[in-house]
Amino acid sequence: MLNRRVAIASFVFVFASCCLVNHAQAQKNEARSLLPVQISGKWGYINKSGIVVVAPQFDEAAPFYSGLALVVTDARGPYVGYINESGQMAIKPRFWQVNVFFEGLASVETCGSWGFINTKGHVVIFPEYIEVGRFSEGLAAVKISDRTEGEQTGEPKWGFVDDSGEVVIAPQFDYASSFSEGLAKVGITNGSETKWGYIDKTGQFVIKPQFSLAGDFSEGLADVEVGGRLEGNVHTGGKHGYINKTGEFVIKPQFASAMEFSEGLAKVRTGEEWGDGKWGYIDKTGRMVIEARFSEVDTIGRDCQNFSEGLACVVVDEKIGYIDRAGKLVIKPQFDVAGPFTDGIAAVALGKHAIESGVNHFVRIGDKWGYIDKTGKYIWQPSK
Repeated sequence: MLNRRVAIASFVFVFASCCLVNHAQAQKNEARSLLPVQISGKWGYINKSGIVVVAPQFDEAAPFYSGLALVVTDARGPYVGYINESGQMAIKPRFWQVNVFFEGLASVETCGSWGFINTKGHVVIFPEYIEVGRFSEGLAAVKISDRTEGEQTGEPKWGFVDDSGEVVIAPQFDYASSFSEGLAKVGITNGSETKWGYIDKTGQFVIKPQFSLAGDFSEGLADVEVGGRLEGNVHTGGKHGYINKTGEFVIKPQFASAMEFSEGLAKVRTGEEWGDGKWGYIDKTGRMVIEARFSEVDTIGRDCQNFSEGLACVVVDEKIGYIDRAGKLVIKPQFDVAGPFTDGIAAVALGKHAIESGVNHFVRIGDKWGYIDKTGKYIWQPSK
């Protein structure tokens, strides 16, 4: 889950996904008084009026969360620290891989193992885990060997710890995600097949593993896939629908792909999973309320495709714009990468380039980044 270096890509910071986990629903709409911008190759911060308040001085810079922002002072040896909103170093750079703060704790990597620090930079959960997720609803998923006998170490499994570091759900799952609305999706693998279900905070299954893919609960519903299979490295053949917290389908499986509900609507794809299908939006009855006419959004993360503050990003003629809940284009398609609106502002980019991210895999990211308000007006012209 957290196996890439934060400091390698500017887009990671601009989109607030520097934590290298999925965007957190709990913090997606957190008001942020300062925004990172790049000027002549260095990063600083502006306020929401577009005035520079922290001079450009960092090789990388992330948005603020919980009053702190990740920064890299020297990309040649990219240890990552945290600054406060005065631009002062609050936690000195000493970590190679880090996360943003969730519920007052941030995951950090030391000597190949993961633990957690508090907002003062103190280690509160000793780095001993293979991988970790973010804290959500008081718990974090951690990956740990289930037993050690002499030099024989058991197969790593996922469990959950509380904010004191105590293991409250024993490692037993092959995959695990953060808690959302009281439930966490977990995967159990048997041979080459993984089935997904949902547990409560006692670690008991409330929805048994039965789905080929599963999403987090949002607004009382979760998108799940049935009938899917893994062929080589490609997942194919399934249909997506939505279940409630008892595991009952309230919207039957019928879509090639689906996203979580946000502001009462969810983005779904019609047609075949790898075919020429289009994206539209449904309500909680499964009715298509915004016609499936949009192409895939080529962007980082999925948040801007979900409605946030009444707007969602869509692609028209290979450019990204924003629609309202009626499906009307209110900000014309003109961007190459885009983020969700948070506190009335969205990050957008012009131009693209590629960056290596893993073996034979490239991520397309923005070249020049700026910010717009909900009318589409720039509060900061794209710069680099």
